[in-house]
Amino acid sequence: MGAQSVRVGRTLYVAGQLGVDSTNTLAGTDLHAQAARAFANLAAVLQAAGATPRDVTALTIYVVNYRPADLDTIRDAAGAYLNPNGPIITVLGVQSVGRDGALVSIAATATASR
Repeated sequence: MGAQSVRVGRTLYVAGQLGVDSTNTLAGTDLHAQAARAFANLAAVLQAAGATPRDVTALTIYVVNYRPADLDTIRDAAGAYLNPNGPIITVLGVQSVGRDGALVSIAATATASR
């Protein structure tokens, strides 16, 4: 549909990443598995553009049928993305994301060091 990311100067805008593998197969049917894979996909896009998870300044996380208890699942799956200095995070409950069966989509803004 469009690019996975767009870089303007040192700022990188990453489109929503789904929890799918290289064959476009969902990583599982649960939120944790899909979120972990979506974060891994985000890391790959960042790396390809010359950035790292530590460069992320903002995350927008869209969760299908979000419940407050899902926040712990997302935190666990996020790993290296969450640190004492950020990023800022917005979590939104939505009816659906990019494809049937997908439970989460993660978009990011990063400031690359190079």
